[in-house]
Amino acid sequence: LRRERIMTVQQFGAADISQVSRALCISPQLLLSIRKRLLVQYSAIPVSGIQLYEHLLSSTVIISTGCQGIDELLYGGVYSGELLEVVGGCASGKTQLCFSTALQSAVKHHSHVVYIDSGGTFSALRLTEMARALNYQDDDWQSLIQCHTAYDIFQLLSCLESLLPTGETAPRLVIVDCVTSLLSPILGGHQKQGHCLLQQVSRAFKSLALNGQIAIMYTNNFVGDGQEPALGRTWRHVPNTRLALVTEGPLRKAIITKSSQQACSLSTLFTINNSGIAGIG
Repeated sequence: LRRERIMTVQQFGAADISQVSRALCISPQLLLSIRKRLLVQYSAIPVSGIQLYEHLLSSTVIISTGCQGIDELLYGGVYSGELLEVVGGCASGKTQLCFSTALQSAVKHHSHVVYIDSGGTFSALRLTEMARALNYQDDDWQSLIQCHTAYDIFQLLSCLESLLPTGETAPRLVIVDCVTSLLSPILGGHQKQGHCLLQQVSRAFKSLALNGQIAIMYTNNFVGDGQEPALGRTWRHVPNTRLALVTEGPLRKAIITKSSQQACSLSTLFTINNSGIAGIG
């Protein structure tokens, strides 16, 4: 085989059988049998378009945010297997949107939700108030939402690693509120490993989303006067969708700034009340 410059299975599969047969003094039928076995073992199994479509329908879950206007911006809601970044300033409604989405996932889909709190903003009382305002009589959702605390990047990574899908208790939605307080301290100054750890968190998010078909939703802050998302250019490519929340007087506005499904700059107005997030108009 080396004399015929055949070093890999791919080269053997593409070689002229008759020529290899003469060089090795082996019958073509035997070589064809060997090639067939190698192709079965190492080739990718062909999948039809309808099979891919049916797999997508069966594995994808779209979780409502509780606000029709924001759901329309997100092309239906928060998609499993994808990352949604909610970025905004102080009191723009980021945490309230996370609460509303977590409640919708637990009540409507009866799925587990993991809420990773980095700033002490998680409130079970607020979730209960929202549930009562929405007339959710069943309290089973309370056992489906689990809160974990993470006060540095290493606790965040440890928590993400523990969330690998395991049967029926695997979460369908993971919320991190907020990543800025965890990742900003490792960037800039004399931090030499900051961007490496940043990429490690990015890989952990994407691995969890894709391998477990989990929706990842996290909050980020604005920096500077230009309302740029924090964490710099290294982080810009990470989310599949970025939703910016800004305050306009007594109202808030949600704006799509990154999406593979919707045109950017689409927006909707909303307000915050006892039931959570409510659209305007």
